[in-house]
Amino acid sequence: METTPRVNPLKDDAVTADTVQMGDHLIVWRPGDPDSRIEVTITSEVYYDDDSTMIIDATQAGRERTFSTSELGLTANRHTGQWTRIAIINEEGEEDL
Repeated sequence: METTPRVNPLKDDAVTADTVQMGDHLIVWRPGDPDSRIEVTITSEVYYDDDSTMIIDATQAGRERTFSTSELGLTANRHTGQWTRIAIINEEGEEDL
């Protein structure tokens, strides 16, 4: 099966499910909503749950959680096709939102 890279049209340097790697520190937010900002560290590769939803494990504030990839801005929402969040790599010391 041929696949094409997922591209987040909301930000040129955004991370996607195809480019995220274990150990990446991400800043994630909803466009236009700075209060929605969260920071996570990726702790697994992308995988699928029983409903065929793409999911990934990450730590947030020291707690391990499983997120849908769309919740972390790594894919569009599979039901709506819309990108509702943006994820970028958090380079140490950079705070440029």
